[in-house]
Amino acid sequence: MKKSKIRISDLHIRITLSIILFASSSFSLYSQEFRFPKPSGPHAIGTHYFYFIDKNRPDEFTQEPDDYRWISAQVWYPAKTC
Repeated sequence: MKKSKIRISDLHIRITLSIILFASSSFSLYSQEFRFPKPSGPHAIGTHYFYFIDKNRPDEFTQEPDDYRWISAQVWYPAKTC
């Protein structure tokens, strides 16, 4: 009888650890910031970062009441050589 209880407990631990491992690896894949490769070639390129904050939508993932939803964007454009 004890062996079956130990096996069930062992099975629960293995399933729980598998779920935690899968969830943490999935989260790390989706939480990384995406970056394009650096441009190469003979032409000059300018870039600018934009940060947009939606003050009508509070951020649900923090405890701070002053945190709002935001998104960042990077724009690449042709530029003149200096």
